[in-house]
Amino acid sequence: MNGQFTISAPRKDGSGGKVLGSGTEARELMPDLLRRISDWTPLGAAVRALQTSMQGAFPGYAPLLVLAGYALLFGSLAVKQSKWE
Repeated sequence: MNGQFTISAPRKDGSGGKVLGSGTEARELMPDLLRRISDWTPLGAAVRALQTSMQGAFPGYAPLLVLAGYALLFGSLAVKQSKWE
């Protein structure tokens, strides 16, 4: 791989077919636009927070706020959609 991030279709043997990865690919290999988009997804924010904390630093407020925002959004939707007796 020459430093480019590729999107591939699944092969017959079941390998390949990743879009934005599973969080295990190196973020440095992604183009800048995809990296910025992934920072605002729950998985991307969690990966960024974990990578920073594993390096011995506080992960910062941005990924933690992204995760808290998704938790509040989907938690409130779950409460509204629940049928209470």
